[in-house]
Amino acid sequence: MPSQLFLSRMVQHWSKISDGEMIATPALKEAWSVFELRSRDLIINNASDAPFKPSVVLPLPTGSGKTEGTCVYAALQADANTKSGSFPVGVLIVTRLIKDAERLVSSINSMAGRAVAVTSHTENKLKAPDMADADILVITHAAFMRACWSFGAGDGARWDAFHSWRGGKRHLIVVDEALLNSVSHHKVTSKDIELVLRAIPHRDRASFSGAVATLTKMQDYLDRQEQKHAPGDEQTVPLWAEGSPRHALEIEGKRSFLRTYAVERGDGMRCPP
Repeated sequence: MPSQLFLSRMVQHWSKISDGEMIATPALKEAWSVFELRSRDLIINNASDAPFKPSVVLPLPTGSGKTEGTCVYAALQADANTKSGSFPVGVLIVTRLIKDAERLVSSINSMAGRAVAVTSHTENKLKAPDMADADILVITHAAFMRACWSFGAGDGARWDAFHSWRGGKRHLIVVDEALLNSVSHHKVTSKDIELVLRAIPHRDRASFSGAVATLTKMQDYLDRQEQKHAPGDEQTVPLWAEGSPRHALEIEGKRSFLRTYAVERGDGMRCPP
């Protein structure tokens, strides 16, 4: 897609949504050009065999048209996908709320003049083939994070349903607004881990050997840190390497398993299942 085409359409759209009251200033045009250039670079890199697939954060100010630019770019890309000899590019857009996803789909389809974008969420779940048939797929932050968590645990089905389309893999992923709750914060002590390990019946430990080994290693590390015997360059250590997906699944399975038990705490109290 020619850069000048995007900039021209963006100027027209900016004037249209403001009834001609908002001027496309040089600063805005420069910001839109940066957005287009970074999108192009990401598409080229993601479509290549390059092992490193970087992400880019655009620190553009509020009101500079990031969301509107995303809609214009997506509509133009869907149009370019229909042209003979063009390289089809699928786009995944991640936005905050269901109402935002619906608005983006409506806006993109209006610009394209046809249905090129769809959204799948709890109020409108689409089957994988329906999502794969759309040039543009819009999902919520929550759906994106659930897919990432599943992928990290070794189950890539949810992510593949979002990331794959009829043209292969979606080579442009745009996260509209910063992800909320993308990092979970938990506090755990050596005593907490000891409680969990004691709660696992001896006869069932073989079923969770990877999880037990990981928790034991973590407990040992925390003990050394609390006793201040660990050197300063060991503040961060890997708890697993190649076996991480299996161990993550085991830990999740162990959590479900332990929910059926009432655990005796060290202070004489019992933790309900």
